[in-house]
Amino acid sequence: MQKPEKIFLAVFLTIISSLAYALLIAMTKIVGEAISSPMIVLFRYGVTFLILFPFIAISNPASMKTTCPQKHLLRSIFGFLGLVTTMIATRHISVPNAVLLSNTYPLFLPLLILIYEKKQLSKLMIFGIIVGFFGIGTILQPSCQMISPYALLALSSGFFTAMTMTYVRELTQIQTMGQINFQFLCYSLIFALILSAFQFQIPTKEILLKLLLIGLIGTVYQQTFVWALRYAHSVIVAPIFYLSIVFGALIEWIVAGATPCRETLIGCALVFIGATITVVVGGQAKHLTRR
Repeated sequence: MQKPEKIFLAVFLTIISSLAYALLIAMTKIVGEAISSPMIVLFRYGVTFLILFPFIAISNPASMKTTCPQKHLLRSIFGFLGLVTTMIATRHISVPNAVLLSNTYPLFLPLLILIYEKKQLSKLMIFGIIVGFFGIGTILQPSCQMISPYALLALSSGFFTAMTMTYVRELTQIQTMGQINFQFLCYSLIFALILSAFQFQIPTKEILLKLLLIGLIGTVYQQTFVWALRYAHSVIVAPIFYLSIVFGALIEWIVAGATPCRETLIGCALVFIGATITVVVGGQAKHLTRR
């Protein structure tokens, strides 16, 4: 049984992580008006690498080695795609919707487990998946207007993240979380460097400071989420992380004066309920490590 103080610490870290994620998406939307998405991705991973690499090299050099580079590569490709699709979509849709749609991974993960591991889903989990996707449909409002391709792009981020977690599930059997996170960070930086070469821009001093802030916020989001999972199971952490939607809505309201419509609020509630059911019932992967 987990100690109450550890659970409290996990809850606190998750709240910090959810706020940082909402800020990351909001900053991406703001900076995206002045510089390309590949440059934002480059600084997101570049700053994190510069912060964490010296610490890892000194404190845990063993985590820099691996015996299964192919699985790490596939995990990193899907994780990288998850971030890139979110950042591109964020330039064209609201912050709360971008945060919500990119956090639909608990709905996709059971379906992938069903396909890859041939495990049957309980009726309650199937119900949770249906409720969650009904919420997504409510937000996209396909009957009222053409579905935004950027909303679908943000939704694909949830799928890519779920694919990432299927590989994380496998890797945790043979690798430490330190090895998994370090390999992902290295591969992602390489991908970001290649991607930025096609749309390289020299940022102004003002934009440079914002890009560095994005990298710092991204590092805080990533590390606090990982630390939270060290102290509590994902059954506790994953539902609390949906506070990022609330934080995203508050940030957009403060910055742009925009308030979510009724359909968005109903959709958010349904996705939260459906995702929570799948996490709690499925006991999905202790280590739901994200991008």
